[in-house]
Amino acid sequence: MTDLAVDHDTKRPFSLPVLTIADGLLLLLVGLAAVLRLANLAQLPLSPSEAENGLAVWQFWQPGGMTTAVYSPLYFSLTALISQVVGLTDATVRLVPAMAGVALVA
Repeated sequence: MTDLAVDHDTKRPFSLPVLTIADGLLLLLVGLAAVLRLANLAQLPLSPSEAENGLAVWQFWQPGGMTTAVYSPLYFSLTALISQVVGLTDATVRLVPAMAGVALVA
């Protein structure tokens, strides 16, 4: 019979995951998409639908409550949470759709 004992004291060298050229190109592409989508979010004026959503978010945090209809609950909820952290600006109203666009590229 052969001895099949395994020596558990041997240490394997730590190896990092290998980053391929395709992975690097994908990271570069996602980074470029993020820069293009997130740069100058507040430069142009809000469209009427963006302004309506921003008004709904602002009214949500006011004591009187909301009087504006919400058409997208997920967009409204995420924008409302972000606006409490960084404040309600043109850029925060556009941040959720911009991040969704970056996620679509990834």
